Amino acid sequence: MIIVVKINKCLAAGGNVAACAYRAWRLGGLITNPTLRNRFKYLVAMNGYNVVGVFCIRAVARDPEPNRVQFDLTSINQDCYNTIEDLIHRLNQATQKTRYIQGAGYIFDDHFRMAGIEIPEIKCCQFENIELVEVSQIEQIERPKI
Repeated sequence: MIIVVKINKCLAAGGNVAACAYRAWRLGGLITNPTLRNRFKYLVAMNGYNVVGVFCIRAVARDPEPNRVQFDLTSINQDCYNTIEDLIHRLNQATQKTRYIQGAGYIFDDHFRMAGIEIPEIKCCQFENIELVEVSQIEQIERPKI
């Protein structure tokens, strides 16, 4: 359902949210497993426990650096942003799930269900299948050196 990317250091170094969130590590399953890849439509960028960005995932690519992936991200409207931010906030109140994510991690529907959180129907991203593309097809965003 949702991929969480922690961007604390990148933001502190002066990066913007999209630049900090479009590359992540520990998500190699998105490259090798299309079923897993297509389960995740949203990327949530977090600074500490605060949601600072929510995006739709259009595609993923294997990053030239080992164990990293890159995301082709698109913006979402404010209502969708608020809905997903609220889900993450409620999950953190119930389980502190994002506290234990190092760098990046997956949040499955089951994480919400086990915490007793009903997931509203969210239709914010128009991409049914998340494509696996070459890194040259992902817009490269300049990131600050960390």
